[in-house]
Amino acid sequence: MKGLIGIRKLLSIEPYPPIQEIIDLKIVPELLNLLDNAPNEFKFEAVWSLTNLASGTEEQANTILIYGGVQKIYNLLD
Repeated sequence: MKGLIGIRKLLSIEPYPPIQEIIDLKIVPELLNLLDNAPNEFKFEAVWSLTNLASGTEEQANTILIYGGVQKIYNLLD
């Protein structure tokens, strides 16, 4: 959980969060996997991190789409 909170805090750094660095580390698929089968506290941190990732460039935001993130986030709303 501490690592997940750390990622979320990194992505909250203003004015230039390290979005591309997180993408390059291949963390996006791991964040999305947490949306399937993790406790709600983990899901909350993962979605918050993904929201911050989506605030980057169009290409960076598309990373979430590439890994099927929209459907996973949508499923949380159900």
